Amino acid sequence: MNAVTRWSAAIFGLLTVLFMPLAASAQPVEQSVDEHRNDVGEIAKIDGRLVHRSSQFVFPAILGDMPARTTTSYGPGDASIAYTLKGGSNGDALITLFVYPATIAIEAEEEGVRKALVQRWSATPVAIPAGLAPATAGMKDGWFKGTVQGSHVTTGYRIAQRGDWYLKARFTIPQTAGQAGIDRTVAAIGAIPWQWVAPKTLAKVAAAR
Repeated sequence: MNAVTRWSAAIFGLLTVLFMPLAASAQPVEQSVDEHRNDVGEIAKIDGRLVHRSSQFVFPAILGDMPARTTTSYGPGDASIAYTLKGGSNGDALITLFVYPATIAIEAEEEGVRKALVQRWSATPVAIPAGLAPATAGMKDGWFKGTVQGSHVTTGYRIAQRGDWYLKARFTIPQTAGQAGIDRTVAAIGAIPWQWVAPKTLAKVAAAR
């Protein structure tokens, strides 16, 4: 097999993984990053990269010092990856990065996220940490104090609309994590490729599925 043939075979294999028919599922599909299967779910693991099939967004393998732990696929084009330093135990901060179709205006999307936090977490707004770069055009964010199952937490979101897609970071920091948990989360949010540009042709392909 010559070099051109090998290159063509590699490209064909990549496209096959990205656009292969997926097993249908009525429930979210959660998988470990370490033992990830490509025959189910929206996310494909290709040469160690975690690729959102429909948008071709590549999820970072690590955000700050928080490695990718699990992937979850909710439906066509809708998926997330959870990141934690300690695997979600021992008062660990958690950040989940979602990629999904932008079917409503970002103002309405943010309002839904904000209402859910207030209602479910008894959350009240707090100042955004000074170390976090401010949201830019096409982005919304908010930080809150709340309570979940009797435990006090800092929680919040950052949302960015990029073409036909939303990138959304949802994070929760137990009070026991202290300032180290806040700092870790700020670094993780800053490591997300917010300026990603969605390929328009792929967005049209995904919408036509």
